[in-house]
Amino acid sequence: MADPQPNTPQSQTVDFPANVPVTLSLAYSEGRVVAGHFGERIMYTTTDKRRFFVDPPVAAQITELGINVRENFTITRKPAGRKGAPDAWEVARVPGEQPNGTLLFPREGAAPQPPQRATSPLGGGSLADQANDLVDAFAQVLERALTKYGGKVKPDEVRAIFLTAAINGRGRVA
Repeated sequence: MADPQPNTPQSQTVDFPANVPVTLSLAYSEGRVVAGHFGERIMYTTTDKRRFFVDPPVAAQITELGINVRENFTITRKPAGRKGAPDAWEVARVPGEQPNGTLLFPREGAAPQPPQRATSPLGGGSLADQANDLVDAFAQVLERALTKYGGKVKPDEVRAIFLTAAINGRGRVA
């Protein structure tokens, strides 16, 4: 007969204080649907073994942003201000170095977009057309970096930034 398992402490649940961005990192790419006192919710597990529960619309924001496992992001609960009105929830990526070794830059004046998959065409057309579009885009970025920053940003650095952006699908090649 097997020995009974010792009591293991339940994992800690993440709280979302009003108007305070809570930084999280997912242990698994998808949440699990659970039923509770407040109806259907989605439970996620973080990389530090905590759990958090959100309503399906908030889970949809996480999915729409394309948040990856071990990628830092924030969830902010914004009270509605009226009694009985639902709170607003904001999900956003955290700029900076990510646990997976990538670097995320803040985008000026644009809403965050989910990363594009490698199988999606960059600019349409043939592979040669796409490669030419990438070369043209790189030349434009390199020229801007050299003229605007007067050599402070080296070509190898521009190349690394450009490749990271291209791999992550952060831009569209026109």
